[in-house]
Amino acid sequence: MAKLRKLWSLAALALVGSAQAAPVLVTSEIALGANDSVNWAQLGSDGTIFGPNFSANSTNAITVSGSLAGNNGCVTVVDGSTCGWTAGPGFAAGDTVLWAEDDQGNGSGPLSLSFSSVLGAGLWLQANAASPFTAQINVLYGQGSSSTFTESSDANGSGLFIGVLDSVADITNITVTLQGCRGASCDFAVNSLLLTEATTHGVPEPASLALVVLPLMALPLARRRQARPLAANTEESA
Repeated sequence: MAKLRKLWSLAALALVGSAQAAPVLVTSEIALGANDSVNWAQLGSDGTIFGPNFSANSTNAITVSGSLAGNNGCVTVVDGSTCGWTAGPGFAAGDTVLWAEDDQGNGSGPLSLSFSSVLGAGLWLQANAASPFTAQINVLYGQGSSSTFTESSDANGSGLFIGVLDSVADITNITVTLQGCRGASCDFAVNSLLLTEATTHGVPEPASLALVVLPLMALPLARRRQARPLAANTEESA
């Protein structure tokens, strides 16, 4: 009986955890614990202009569909010769970054990135201005739910890491921008997209755990039902 109560508790916790899951803001790569990434170099070499809609693949072959609010964007290499993005926190020399700026020099954000369900997603972001800024990230998860978080830079406007992480793999989109920006002022760059995917060797997600526990709970009940007729037959024969 005690074992049965434990199984009920596990199932209840699993189902509640699954129902109450919601992403939280993460502000470091370590907190995100990513196991996959998307390098923007596949969109072209330094200075490549790409349209408002594009796609790229992660190292683990997840397809990421991206879109910009403006006409186009630019691929740039940090400390490269074409666009000249300067190295700083989260942006090392030689990194290929995605710049939300069109061919007329106007900002083209927000940047929306969609993918198959993951546990977490995040990236390094920096505004194209030597002044403090506030980054904003909107996340879509579950059955059409969304949440928005913000993070402020230091006084120098240095790059910052912004991302979201959930307890279940239900995040399908992030949209990043600068808080309060409009049109040409939505001018920023992002480094590689980092993704945290569910693994087959880790702790099972709550919903999966419930699927395992619930059938196990039925076994004692089935055994008790089978035992009762045997007991009745024994009494009759006696």
